[in-house]
Amino acid sequence: MSYRWIVVAAAVVLVVVGIALVVRSEGSGTGASSTAAGAPRRTGCGPVGHEPLDPRSGLHVLPDAPPPRYATNPPTSGPHEPGPQRQGVLTTPLSPPAQVGALEAGQVLVQFRGLPDAARARLAGMAGGTVVVVPNATLPSPVVITAWRTIQRCATVELAAIRDFARRYGGHPVP
Repeated sequence: MSYRWIVVAAAVVLVVVGIALVVRSEGSGTGASSTAAGAPRRTGCGPVGHEPLDPRSGLHVLPDAPPPRYATNPPTSGPHEPGPQRQGVLTTPLSPPAQVGALEAGQVLVQFRGLPDAARARLAGMAGGTVVVVPNATLPSPVVITAWRTIQRCATVELAAIRDFARRYGGHPVP
């Protein structure tokens, strides 16, 4: 047998193995599922991101002052409102300065937009301790979890991810 045939046979084997691996990974359900129309649908949460400190984080914003601009939506640090923190499930959005004030105090905000009643009820069950659940129509994702300088975006309500995030990043007020 010539070397040319050995090279061709090896190439064919590599192609077949590669195709088998692609087919297997597409059918494994590791992150994407298909809708009835066949289009991919994102589920779950993205990675936890650690944001740089906004150098203006030492500034306080008065309640009636116009909100400053923030590097992220929702913000994870920056100018903030001092004062008592909210608890539980809120029915109205927090201003960005109030959000940063809550994060500075060690709270975790679980903000959401456009969720059905059942999903909102599941989120409400997460409220308590350092976790505050609050609507926010300006979010880039249906659910966004924030703590001081930390953020995670979710396409769906993922209770395990919220619990893990709150356990890791909540309850650590900024000194």
